[in-house]
Amino acid sequence: MYKIQRYGVFRHIVYTAALVLGLGASSAQAQTFVFTAIPDQDESALQERFNKVADYLEGELDVDVRYVPVKSYAAAVSAFRNNQVQLAWFGGLSGVRARAAVPDARALAQGVEDTQFRTYFIAHESTGLEPADELPGELAGMTFTFGSKGSTSGRLMPEFHLRERFGKSPREIFDRVGFSGSHSRTVALVASGTYDVGALNYQVWKKEVEQGKVDTDKVQVIWQTPPYSDYQWTIRGDVDERFGDGFSERVQRALLAMDDPELLESVPALRLHPGRQQRLRADPRDGRAARPGQLMAVLSLDRATAHYGGERAVGPISLSVEAGEHVGLVGRSGAGKSTLLSLLYDPKRRELALMPQELGLVQTLSVFHNVYMGRLAAHGVCYNVANLVRPFRREVRAVAQILESLGMADKLWARVGELSGGQRQRTAVARALYQRAEVLLADEPVSALDGHPRRRCHGRDHAGLRNDRDRAARCRAGAAPLLSDRRHRPGHGGAR
Repeated sequence: MYKIQRYGVFRHIVYTAALVLGLGASSAQAQTFVFTAIPDQDESALQERFNKVADYLEGELDVDVRYVPVKSYAAAVSAFRNNQVQLAWFGGLSGVRARAAVPDARALAQGVEDTQFRTYFIAHESTGLEPADELPGELAGMTFTFGSKGSTSGRLMPEFHLRERFGKSPREIFDRVGFSGSHSRTVALVASGTYDVGALNYQVWKKEVEQGKVDTDKVQVIWQTPPYSDYQWTIRGDVDERFGDGFSERVQRALLAMDDPELLESVPALRLHPGRQQRLRADPRDGRAARPGQLMAVLSLDRATAHYGGERAVGPISLSVEAGEHVGLVGRSGAGKSTLLSLLYDPKRRELALMPQELGLVQTLSVFHNVYMGRLAAHGVCYNVANLVRPFRREVRAVAQILESLGMADKLWARVGELSGGQRQRTAVARALYQRAEVLLADEPVSALDGHPRRRCHGRDHAGLRNDRDRAARCRAGAAPLLSDRRHRPGHGGAR
């Protein structure tokens, strides 16, 4: 039996009442199966496509099914991770990220043509570029736009081939680099001459040409990538608990059974086959596997600035941190490290985990409850209230495992106000790790820790901001890892 922290009678009654009042709404909500899709086209086109899919699935599954649009690729992954949607039509990269974020999530089905996907490079007629068998060297010095930053066909694969061709990053190749946000927008920007060259999903290009939306006298395809695997349907691993045993298999059978030509066109796919749980391959020609986001900047700034009292405090600064990198920023007190952290965190706060200098712990609550607060947004109000009153075993086990790795296993139910400074800092580290975000931003996260627990902190990709020059230097040299057993690599992810 887990030892549960005791609270006042009045607080217990209030929370229990809130739980009881919320049960009806929670039960009703559980009957709606919600799915989304990455916004690779404009919203009206997506609504038309996937509302048809929702109607079909509702008839096949005998439950209410609703399609909800999202504004970005990252928002689709976040909605899936936070259980706001249970099924999603992801691209290759976003699918890998989503399945990594949700235990037991799996790819259900994939369009046949999506196993042989391609990216088209298009160019404005003023460039003088013509179709070629390889990326032309004349691209250097031109302007270029990707699609969304999280797109497989609009960002990951084109950047891979650009780096392979030129041996440089896109910002070193081109005079100016942009992100249109969608494939349709990429076509429009290149066709208008706003950018010289762009990269996009080949299916979107073909459809826009067929619908007469593209003036092929002004813009044309100049190169196409080798084939790679892309879009797929991915489902959460806990849907059977919510909708009944075998529900995920029923969803898969329904997807595979789609045979209406109009419906298949809306997915789009000629037909579907079971999706395979394989790692995304960056180059199908030689089989080299890439980590999710290997070529993608998970954090980036482009000539960003911050001002206080009418004066510039930071910048202009350009910064890029790619998945898998560990970055330490070194500077004297007052140099602007925390301000820089805010510039990185504020635009993507729902996707990142942050450990600020001011730890933000609730002194009167237990270590368990402070750590659990890291994932409040992942659950509904009723679940959180119930867990506050009587913590669920699975949440207790998950928090306890993190605390054990930090040497805090015996402090699970201790009040934070009774802890030492180092123990409070480790509690804040645990809360940040418990968020299970892809990126951890930490502002002087281990200043109060001794060497042993510092080495045992298990982190995600992170940018650590330090004013301890010697310690940060040892981190860069690989002698003193910061929040991870993996070593820092010198010279990566810095300002440029």
